[in-house]
Amino acid sequence: MRRALAVGLIAVASLFVIGATGCGEAAPAGLAGGDNSPQALVAATISASETMTAATGSFEVSLSFDVDTSEMPAEAMPLLNEPMTLSGTFAYADEPQAGDFTISLSAGGEVLDVGVKMVDDKFWLSLLDQWYEAPEEMVEMMGDSFGQQAKLSELKSLLNELGIDPVTWFKDLRLVGEETIAGTDVYHLSGSPDTTKIMTDLLALMNSEEFMSLVDPSNSMTDTMGVEDLLPSMEDIQEIQGQLNQMLRDFTIDLWVGKKDSLLRKVAVELNMVPPADEEVDGLNGIALKALLKLDDPGKVVKVVAPPSARPFSELEKAIEDNPEMFMGPFMGILGGFGGFGDMDDLSF
Repeated sequence: MRRALAVGLIAVASLFVIGATGCGEAAPAGLAGGDNSPQALVAATISASETMTAATGSFEVSLSFDVDTSEMPAEAMPLLNEPMTLSGTFAYADEPQAGDFTISLSAGGEVLDVGVKMVDDKFWLSLLDQWYEAPEEMVEMMGDSFGQQAKLSELKSLLNELGIDPVTWFKDLRLVGEETIAGTDVYHLSGSPDTTKIMTDLLALMNSEEFMSLVDPSNSMTDTMGVEDLLPSMEDIQEIQGQLNQMLRDFTIDLWVGKKDSLLRKVAVELNMVPPADEEVDGLNGIALKALLKLDDPGKVVKVVAPPSARPFSELEKAIEDNPEMFMGPFMGILGGFGGFGDMDDLSF
């Protein structure tokens, strides 16, 4: 599981750095030669995003579970008998660096709310309506993750050097039509991700020393988790790709991009997951995922104020140690793991 977590975190960080170009304010890009093909529209969106420095919006992720109650462990039922949702809002600016994030996790009829604020090189974490100063290690790691704007030109060069083009991550990208979102005329695009291509490209990035220095310049992540020894081999890559092809069904991504400025306004993701063949599933037959990301006016100003009366992080650590159920409650099962798609260590992702 430690290996799976490490690879997962690196993959998320990889996607974040690539996606960091897509959140902020930019000049209209336009389409070369008036090319309105789906591929040209996505390429224009990527190009328009390269100078973006801020973003505000909201997100929601919903997981619905198809379970066999006769086989499902009793301790897992409270978490799986209704959809699990992760939702929230975000506001982020790169220059000067500032961020305000709200995250709400709902499962088993319970809700856990978390907040994160950042101003320059200071971070705060909110739990149970109390703000805490983030520890030095978290500040260093989060600063590395968010402070990537100045290195986007290096990333673009690296992607070109490795022959990676995110436009190729769709198998059947098509233009659905034209719509209006909050007064902005947009193109609506839809396609199915090529998971084999995405995994191949991400793993190529993860094995690149230049990319790792962009994601984790201080080596805080690699030093903490020993990631360099945990990255998958070529055999692991082939196994992961084979399992993904077995597990993912009806995987679609819809994009809404501005007609005039090529900026991203909305993203919707839907997919179904089934257990890999010959895996013990403990009554979990499938998972349906829906995710929606909405971006506000890209010109919206981001202002963040440090939370008042923030306490030392050591107080939160002690409180969780003394009474973990007070903070985690029904989510202890999530943190501890509960069956599901067989042995998650074997899945290696």
